[in-house]
Amino acid sequence: MTGFNASYFSRFFQKQVGRSFQAHLTRVRMDKAKQYLLSTQATLNEIALLVGYADGLYLSRKFKQSTGISPSEYRLQPRARRIATVQYTGDLLALGVQPVAASFLPWALSPLIRDKLHDVIDLDEHGVEELLRAEPIDLIIAPDYLYYLPHKLEQLERISQVIVLPWNQLDRLETVRLIGRIVGREQAAEDWIEHYTTRARTESDRIKDFIKPGETVGLYELWEDGTICIWNATARAAYNVYYGLHLTPHPNILRDVLEPDNHQYIEEDQLTEYAADHMFLVLPAHEGGLYHDSADKLSERPGWRKVMNNGNRRIYPLQLEQFWCNDALSLEKQLELMVDILIRENSVKDR
Repeated sequence: MTGFNASYFSRFFQKQVGRSFQAHLTRVRMDKAKQYLLSTQATLNEIALLVGYADGLYLSRKFKQSTGISPSEYRLQPRARRIATVQYTGDLLALGVQPVAASFLPWALSPLIRDKLHDVIDLDEHGVEELLRAEPIDLIIAPDYLYYLPHKLEQLERISQVIVLPWNQLDRLETVRLIGRIVGREQAAEDWIEHYTTRARTESDRIKDFIKPGETVGLYELWEDGTICIWNATARAAYNVYYGLHLTPHPNILRDVLEPDNHQYIEEDQLTEYAADHMFLVLPAHEGGLYHDSADKLSERPGWRKVMNNGNRRIYPLQLEQFWCNDALSLEKQLELMVDILIRENSVKDR
């Protein structure tokens, strides 16, 4: 499938990922099995087929080799109480679970929710040995992009058992449901989803006078090199735009991004093909970043100047640092921010 000789592929994969292809495949299958065991009532035979094995007996043997316990023992173990996470901090907080440790890296933790983390251990600052000496952690929830950082994953596994979840592949609300099932907080997940949808309806009512029937909306990110990313609903609070607020996407965004569920990367000369009537624009806000004096900086770029010269078009700048993460609690806080910015920009322009 990749066009490589099998032997070369094996060596190349080992070099890139840090483990053999077969070891990696087994790891992925075991992690998916853990997810199904904790979040579904599927039988062992059903799970075996889902993860690529012929029957439950073979899965059971491989699972015990990998984890030291049988699948049934894994499923019946007490739900984790002391939980750490690399990327799902806001999801746990939305479920009423305060993690005991979390990653504080900018792409793993939004500044919008930092004040909720009291006495939470920073996984990136504290070494493995220090964490091992602390009170035991029952479970670490991590994203599957750590497969490509095997050293990091191995460090986490020294601290506690790790469950790896698909990153930016599920509907945002489904992610909350999945984590709720894994940690035994199913009702809390449903309660938060109801809270979010109610909040979204309220925020939608706030902007109905500013977005006219038939007007389109899009969410974009401008990188320093001029590349424009149009995100699908799994990133940068795009879920709020298209599914929370139920705003109408530009037809080309619907066709090329939302329906195929892919991010779209375009150059500036393609912008007019995707420019909506209302454009949420994510910009870096570090010192000298594009967010500061964004109108002046955008007007210096021919493609953006052409878009901005359309007097009916509105652009709403968003700070990348606030919109990098899209966990549940961040998404909720971003919702109000986006609506406040939309109302403010329209009020200023109308005056």
